[in-house]
Order: sequence, then structure tokens, then C-alpha cells
Amino acid sequence: MANNRKITVDDMMTIAQDMAQKNDARFFKNADAGDLATKDEVGESDLTVALATKINGKVNSADLGDLAEKDEVAKTDLTTALKNEIESKADAGTSLADYGITDAYTKSEIDAKFSSVYKAGGNVTFANLPVATDTTLGMVYNVTDAFTTTADFNEGAGKDYPANTNVAIVTPDNGTTFKYDIFMGAIDLSNYAQLEDVETASAADITAICNEYYGS
Repeated sequence: MANNRKITVDDMMTIAQDMAQKNDARFFKNADAGDLATKDEVGESDLTVALATKINGKVNSADLGDLAEKDEVAKTDLTTALKNEIESKADAGTSLADYGITDAYTKSEIDAKFSSVYKAGGNVTFANLPVATDTTLGMVYNVTDAFTTTADFNEGAGKDYPANTNVAIVTPDNGTTFKYDIFMGAIDLSNYAQLEDVETASAADITAICNEYYGS
């Protein structure tokens, strides 16, 4: 792997001194190695214009600031603005609220939504209604006999319902309690006359009723 170490001005001077020892006239104004070889260091005046320009064009590591000499940058090296920007990023959270999200459904709310999908539970007598719990939540049962509600019903106790009333199991408070709820049922029409039992009124019957009510 290539060595990517920066070459400093000091490095260049070392190279120049080495070249001076070799009496390489391409880089020095004085081709005579006698004077150059006896110098402790080579000055810019000893170099050709081209080489002096190249050396002077290099960036000194000191000009790059303190960060140039560090293996890693610490938080204290950053500007206040950059530190604030980094610190404002969210850490890993365990809930939506940790990320500032306040308009999403919670787990209990989602569970309640799913529980609102009713499932058919079949026919049972009132005495055999399954206990209302989280495991029977959403089940709908057809109660085959007439019954009176108890305190376990969402409608309250003491209300009469006919046979074939459908009862669902619900959670009125999103999972704290579970109750029965009258879902739908048969409508008792026993007190109403059936269509086939009603005689069709004739025009004369209607006229007679009107005359009796309004006078002839």
C-alpha cells in the first residue's frame, strides 16, 4: 500500500540537502557541490526558481489548524453550531413518543380496533354464555332462550330480551373490563296483527268511516 504521509517543507529541505550531496544541477543554482555539501541546511537562494516555487506552494501543516494534527475530532473541537446540530439528532427510542410522534395509535388502541371485528360464536343458552374476557373478546353468540340481563351486561341489569338475541363480548374501556353487549336479536311481533289476518277495507267501508268521523 502506498505511503500517503504529507510532505512538509522540512521534508523538502531534507530532500534538497540529499540532492546537494549528489550535486544534481537540475535543482540548484550552484552546480558545484563543494559549498552545498558543507551546509547544515539548504536555503531558498540555493535552489532554482522552479524548485523554490514548488516548495513555497506547499501548505504547511500549521496552516491547517489544530485539527490537522489529530487522529480524531472530539466534540470540544467542534463549533457550538455544529455541536447543537449533532446533539439535536434523536437517540434510539423504544416508543413513537421518543421520536416526537404524538398522533399515532398506541398498542392498546390498535388492540381495541382489532377487537371490534366480530366473530360468530354459534348458538348457546343464556346459562352457557362464555365468560367475558380478553380471550372471548369480539365473539358474538346467539342466545337461544329468553333472558334478563345482569350487571355483566353493557346495558345494565334487569332488561328482558327474547330468544335468539345476539350477544357480543366487548371491552367498553379498551381492555380494563369485559362485558356482554346486546348486538342484535329477534324482534317480538306477537302483539302485532299479521298481514294475512287483516281484511282489506272496501271503498264503502272507507266512506262509512269518513262519514262517521267527519259527518255525512
